[in-house]
Amino acid sequence: MSDSVILGLLPKYNYRFTIVELTETAKEAIFLHSLGSEMSVFLSKTMMGALFLAEMTKNQQRVSIQWKDETKKSALAYSDRYGRMKAVGYADTHEDGDIRNEFILGQGIMKVIRWELDGEFYQSYTNLIEDTFEFNFQKYLTESEQVRAIVGMEVNPFLFPGNDFFAKGLFLEALPDATEDDFVSLTKLIQPLAIVQNQKFLIS
Repeated sequence: MSDSVILGLLPKYNYRFTIVELTETAKEAIFLHSLGSEMSVFLSKTMMGALFLAEMTKNQQRVSIQWKDETKKSALAYSDRYGRMKAVGYADTHEDGDIRNEFILGQGIMKVIRWELDGEFYQSYTNLIEDTFEFNFQKYLTESEQVRAIVGMEVNPFLFPGNDFFAKGLFLEALPDATEDDFVSLTKLIQPLAIVQNQKFLIS
């Protein structure tokens, strides 16, 4: 199996889409840094987020996402439009049974940097809130990029040896002519598919 990135347009709805299969790339980073279940999910989603942002660029920019919350969880991932990536993650844990061990980020900062080789860099950030990575990524897109988007990420974490790990994602970005009706119609189209495919889409 190899990873893949599929780009396209939905002209009927005035949206462009990026679909990624990042399983093997994420595995390399997870094994390299000996990450457990929780951070294998967070780092994989951070990597997908960096790739989604890189695909939004119209030039040779590289994009990095870095975040750290008050529980001392942190991740850094960068990507270019061609999926050349690096990533690292660090974890801290709560007491057994705390839901934040599974998928919740604490308060902190998410920072995004864009740069070109031998060029200037642009930096923006959003304050993390105690919610999922997808929610905070969506928050960044709305606040810093002023982009209307639909984001879906699904990572089956490393729970035990032999677990069928995977990391997949979908990103839909509104084009300038997209309307609220386009967003509503596309949301209605995606939600049933999300349930069938067991994907977790954040629609906002």
